[in-house]
Amino acid sequence: MAAPATNHDTVLVVIGLLISVPIVVWGSTLFIKVVNKFPPIVYIGSGVLAYTAAKMITHEPFLHGWFANAAVYGAFIAIVVAAVLVAGKLRNGKQGVIAAKPLTEHE
Repeated sequence: MAAPATNHDTVLVVIGLLISVPIVVWGSTLFIKVVNKFPPIVYIGSGVLAYTAAKMITHEPFLHGWFANAAVYGAFIAIVVAAVLVAGKLRNGKQGVIAAKPLTEHE
């Protein structure tokens, strides 16, 4: 995907990978630390993703006519976001935190 931007110059592709891979690894490690310290961030992110998905569905040309009414449009988005958040809450238990099971050697 990045090769066309570099005009297929192998050196530039390798340099780009050498720079981007450590940034992704460091960024994901940082994000995991933040999520472990503040678990509600997962719900915020889930809500944003659900909102984005609902907006994409409402703007799909094939389905666009169903959402011409502003009330239907808003209700659909609210229902999708609420459903995702409730499903996440039920999945993670009543304590409201992410219940991650530690990996063992046998998994």
